[in-house]
Amino acid sequence: RRELAARSAPLLVEQHGARASVLPADSAPPIICVHCDLGVARSLDVVKLIADPKERLAWDSAGVREMSVLESYGDGRDHIYVRLATPWPMQDRDLVQARRHLTTKDFSPLGIELPMQCRGRETHLLIFRSVPFATAPERADCVRADAILGGYLVTQREDGGVSLFLSAQMDTGLPPSMMNNMRKLASSMMNNM
Repeated sequence: RRELAARSAPLLVEQHGARASVLPADSAPPIICVHCDLGVARSLDVVKLIADPKERLAWDSAGVREMSVLESYGDGRDHIYVRLATPWPMQDRDLVQARRHLTTKDFSPLGIELPMQCRGRETHLLIFRSVPFATAPERADCVRADAILGGYLVTQREDGGVSLFLSAQMDTGLPPSMMNNMRKLASSMMNNM
């Protein structure tokens, strides 16, 4: 059902082979989905470009103003702070997220079943959700957004390329009329990848 819903989701942006959609959710924040196939690359390198603050700020400065690791636990789990850029005159959004990086070997013990197209291939899952964190209180110059649940699924393809899928349900505090600005942010992110 979810696959059919994703196919019929309202398309925000399609460019450079990437698609960004928004799935409306009844009485809940929408689910944002982005899929793109990247050229020849290692899937772990793509995960690092997304997850490492220095790397992320180098290519996604139009969408991410600040990003830092608040605490790392050395087992693929950490807490991060992210400040997202928003169009003027709105205040930026910020988040504190708990993240976990899982690799192919981690899936079976946790009962995670991969989609058919990922089976037998090097796959990484970077999942996140918002959490309170004592050393990152809300700031007066930002609106605290809430990432209810999200994740990146990064899979090595047989041709040497990488397939990237992002799905996130996030309450950004944006009124529905401002959701059109998500088109610009999604477009900017896809251009910079």
